[in-house]
Amino acid sequence: MIEREHDTRQAIDQDGAIETRHVLIVANPKAGGFSEATLATIAAALAENARHVEQRLSTREGDIRDIVADIGGAFDVVAVHGGDGSINEAVDGLRRIEGRRPALAIIAGGTANVLALETGARFDATQIARDIIDGRTTPLHYGLANGRPFVLMASAGLDAAVVHGLSRRLKAAIGKGAYVAAAIAQKLRPRTPDLVVTAAGQSIVCRLAICAKASRYGGDFVVAPGTHATRAGLQLVIVENDGLLNLLRIGWRLMTGGRVDDAGLYALAADEVDIAAVSPAPAQVDGDPFGTTPLRATLATPPLKLIGARRTR
Repeated sequence: MIEREHDTRQAIDQDGAIETRHVLIVANPKAGGFSEATLATIAAALAENARHVEQRLSTREGDIRDIVADIGGAFDVVAVHGGDGSINEAVDGLRRIEGRRPALAIIAGGTANVLALETGARFDATQIARDIIDGRTTPLHYGLANGRPFVLMASAGLDAAVVHGLSRRLKAAIGKGAYVAAAIAQKLRPRTPDLVVTAAGQSIVCRLAICAKASRYGGDFVVAPGTHATRAGLQLVIVENDGLLNLLRIGWRLMTGGRVDDAGLYALAADEVDIAAVSPAPAQVDGDPFGTTPLRATLATPPLKLIGARRTR
């Protein structure tokens, strides 16, 4: 049997432990990094430790949301195997449950799984099972964009246009490289309209607007240091110039830890963010297309419970 691990996790309340007798594992078999072996290892370890485990696979977009929303109070934990889009669906399902809501555990998959990087979630199957058995939780705060939950970001502008133009087949084949290809293709198309963002008593004209709930973006790159997935608060990140050279400058400074404010990327705290444009501009939520502007983002309450977080603020 797995023994409890004694470590030095910071900012996690030991009194936040919950009973984890009934665990639902829900997975997206089409997500990058999907592993039947990982799921089998976790399920076996949980069963060995007297946990009742059920497993379900999604068959379509929105399926994870519907599966989770329908479980009611039958499970203590929902463990999601997939990318950030799969986790987004699970959060959407959890918030539809009335009364006691199960805690969320991450079994990382997908192209990047930024939330796993943000929270320091485990990638090893045996350690993920141990975390679920321990049942220690930390709050997972999330936002709402036009009523749709987001755990990472809601945005409009170039990045959203790239997401709208992304080939899923190419993404499955080459992963993050598909975003680079889509970005190059987008720069050859007509410009997206300028954005008008209203937040914190200001009205700002920009090219790209990100309402961030997590500090990280596109991987382990910190673009919104004033917020984090495990604490309340939103941060607005704006880019004034989305020209190719300036975007390369911003990207280089993010990768090397340099300053980005003098490259036209700014961040400010904001409880509510409204993003509009003269003509509809593409929008995205947690890396998936989400129609067009206008977009209104707010903080959702109450937070969910997240199992296995080690990187907190």
